[in-house]
Amino acid sequence: MKVFHLTMECHHKYDSELYRDIAKGWPNLRDFDLACAPHCIHDTHPTLLAVAHMATYAKNLHELSMHFDAYRWSSEVGDEKLEGPEAEVPEHYYGRLTRRASMSHVASLEVGSSPIRYPICVAGFLARVFPHLEYNLNLDGPTTDLRWDEVKNHLPALHRMRRIERLRMDQKAMGYEFGEDSEDEDDGEGTYYSSQEDEGDGS
Repeated sequence: MKVFHLTMECHHKYDSELYRDIAKGWPNLRDFDLACAPHCIHDTHPTLLAVAHMATYAKNLHELSMHFDAYRWSSEVGDEKLEGPEAEVPEHYYGRLTRRASMSHVASLEVGSSPIRYPICVAGFLARVFPHLEYNLNLDGPTTDLRWDEVKNHLPALHRMRRIERLRMDQKAMGYEFGEDSEDEDDGEGTYYSSQEDEGDGS
């Protein structure tokens, strides 16, 4: 199974375990849409853990459309902590991604009328489980909460921070010291130089 779309006009009731079983049972999925159309009525929503399951087990997935609860998790944390600079989604919602980096290829996500609270925290969660989800957060549904617009605005900045951090770690792994330049490095003005040339200029 590579493509699955189900958009029946009826009541839908899914939990996180269903998404885990789908992702494990159909590892070749590339495009998955489970009742994300506006006419689909959701009696319950799976938690953020369902999103983490799709990121963990659906290894070939590129496009994902699903409803999930991005609101209820905040009741576990409390408003006082959520207003602080270190506010984030609790670790247990990441499932197996709690202690490892996501290798998901999902680059397009549609959320339909998924409930949401604290958009910056939800954006951080999505950036972590979907490292390729930068611009394609689809919010075309007529019932989409406006707070998802904030998530969409936060995602590009979070991904830029990820790239900068990856560059820093790569430089550290290669032994660059603070202020050092690598050989044949661009100085930002379109010219290239090496640190050896600077050291050799004794005049």
